[in-house]
Amino acid sequence: MIKNILNFRSNAEAAVSKLNLLGLTAEIITEIVKRSQLARSNATDNHPNNTGGTYAWHEAVCAKRDLLKPIGWTKQETNNKALTVNPDLTIALDVSGGTKDTGIEQGFPQTRNPKGRQTRKLVNFNQGQLFAFNDIGNESADDFQTWVLLYYFDQSNGKKEIRYELSLPVSMEQDRIIGWHERIIFNPLTIDDVDIIENTQEYADNVEVEISIKNE
Repeated sequence: MIKNILNFRSNAEAAVSKLNLLGLTAEIITEIVKRSQLARSNATDNHPNNTGGTYAWHEAVCAKRDLLKPIGWTKQETNNKALTVNPDLTIALDVSGGTKDTGIEQGFPQTRNPKGRQTRKLVNFNQGQLFAFNDIGNESADDFQTWVLLYYFDQSNGKKEIRYELSLPVSMEQDRIIGWHERIIFNPLTIDDVDIIENTQEYADNVEVEISIKNE
């Protein structure tokens, strides 16, 4: 899979420039992640398993909408897919927990949990747009170029860091996004950066529930 990688550690100027083209800033993306991880820390061992991950995703969705609304983005709910879209640039922003390779330049990150048909539809559009050499500029929300903010809290081998990246998905396998055309990798955060409380809650993610109404 083709991967164009911009890493803030090695090329911050180019990464910032790309974010500007997407109508985003590094500060907004980082604040979304911080708020998400702070929410995750509110889960305790007495909460149901995966509560922390659910809290994290809920707050990530809320944070991106709160922070992007003042600069012209709007919320978009399509088949239970909680997107935030920029109507002028026809770009959509999704959020998802990622796997351990999230935020690692040499890694091959995936979405942590399976996704539904709406995600596949959006990913297929991204892929088709690349091969058709189309410019961004369609009217339908389903035709927006969709980027995904991936985040991963790494507690392995004594680490306590949050890695995250903003990436353009173009392929799926077994209902998980596995291929990315572009990746913008941010510098990791520590728990001190976010002031979170340590706990052992594992990540969950949003589950796309497919709802069909039967006409009788």
